[in-house]
Amino acid sequence: MINLILHDNRIVIRLINGDNKVVFMRYPYSYKENCQLAFVKVDTLKKYWIRNNYDEHSKYANASEYELRQDYKFKYAEEGFSRGDKDPVPVAEIALLSCATLPCIGFQNGITRTIWLIANGYKVIPFEVANVTSEFLLDEGVYSFK
Repeated sequence: MINLILHDNRIVIRLINGDNKVVFMRYPYSYKENCQLAFVKVDTLKKYWIRNNYDEHSKYANASEYELRQDYKFKYAEEGFSRGDKDPVPVAEIALLSCATLPCIGFQNGITRTIWLIANGYKVIPFEVANVTSEFLLDEGVYSFK
């Protein structure tokens, strides 16, 4: 479940997993050309992520929960998310890229936050997406507000 809370200069996103654990993320209102906020189902994220053969972190697309939790920065994401709505964690930043003949994604910021959310059972994750295309936005696992 996702709730959006509008503040003066940002959107606060409330995510709830299957165990009713609540975390908060934030996205600024400021406009960035060719970027937008999108909510991506984890299975869809993995589909695009695994295609990126140039990203050493794409191994996480097929990792088990145990493997995700072994990331050396995982504890920092745990600490960041524990601050709640008083200090929401920034959404991760990804870019849509062209990998061989299929589109893929690459992370610009927020890999650890993303693997923390996946390991903790969140099914839809918000991202700031650069180089957005119509094809990506029309994928059944991607939701946006533009």
